[in-house]
Amino acid sequence: VLGLVEPEGNLYDPKPSDLDVYNLRRILGSSFDSEVMSTQQPTAARLHPNGTVKLSIKKTRSGHLVPVGIPPRHIKRLHLHTMKLIFLKERVLTGGIMQGRITI
Repeated sequence: VLGLVEPEGNLYDPKPSDLDVYNLRRILGSSFDSEVMSTQQPTAARLHPNGTVKLSIKKTRSGHLVPVGIPPRHIKRLHLHTMKLIFLKERVLTGGIMQGRITI
């Protein structure tokens, strides 16, 4: 993956008038669909960037990985057989707990 090369200066930066919510909605007019469009960043995107949910996982004596603590409600409803676990850090943290990330 190539890195993003951003030119120096603010030539390509949006003007304050380009970011005005009311002006943008006026331009879109009836094409603005509030079901799929928003003028604000979703809360989930701020809390879990890139869809990442941090879970604490412990390795048992037999080598199996098990979650530590009570899983959140939205995790309980997932079909775990369609996911794989990717470790962000290979080292074991205090108490034998490793941090990982689940991706679909």
